Amino acid sequence: MRKNRLLSIVLCLALLCCFLSPLDALANDAPSSEPDGHVKSVYTIKMDSLDEVMNPNRDYLLLVNSTHKYEFGGYYDINIQKDLIYCANDVDGDTMAAEKAAYLAYTMLKRDLELSDGIKLGIYDGYRTAADQEYLIKLLRTPDNPVADVGYSEAHTGLLLTMVIWDRSSGTWASSLDAEQVRKDFATMHKKAADYGFIVRYPEGKESITGVHYWPSNMRFVGSPAVAHRIMDNGLTLEEFLDEIKNPTRSKSK
Repeated sequence: MRKNRLLSIVLCLALLCCFLSPLDALANDAPSSEPDGHVKSVYTIKMDSLDEVMNPNRDYLLLVNSTHKYEFGGYYDINIQKDLIYCANDVDGDTMAAEKAAYLAYTMLKRDLELSDGIKLGIYDGYRTAADQEYLIKLLRTPDNPVADVGYSEAHTGLLLTMVIWDRSSGTWASSLDAEQVRKDFATMHKKAADYGFIVRYPEGKESITGVHYWPSNMRFVGSPAVAHRIMDNGLTLEEFLDEIKNPTRSKSK
């Protein structure tokens, strides 16, 4: 009798494990408090699991900007097609895509903010093809709203995600800093982003370097939380970080 009961318990546990989603398996639902009272990021201790999803042959530091053109048909472009995840964006439900490791890291950051801070994070835009960029140029480009030429948008990499915050006062998704609550929530998201390998791609005050005005919602996945922290903690752009790597002596002399 006792043996049958134990067998039933084992079978139930096995079935439960089968129905757990991959994201639940990565989760740690009990955030811990650190000595200074700051709540530790819920999923940081599980970041090793992201290594299983990341493509070891992918350049997660690939730079695309007004002077560095994306190579359509090149090695990166051909291989990114195999690692795209398609989903509905949170703003209007249209289909979008993102590099799979970047998307997984986003979901981990999203659940951390919801559980630890009560912040609702969403996603609006990610990977863009040449045709997608051409459409945006025709739709949105004005003298006051520059849109990158085809081949010069980091959205082609699948690693640049447009994240939005739920504005509780208006009941809508927000990507700008018009409301005080949204400003505070974006600031909290930015502080935790590096724990999941994200940086603010176009930080405030760095327009002369990035060539793009401050976008609090444009988050770039660089793969490694250690690299993301080095960039964010030192107030660097991706351009400045890559320049430091290439010219370590010059960066130390500054």
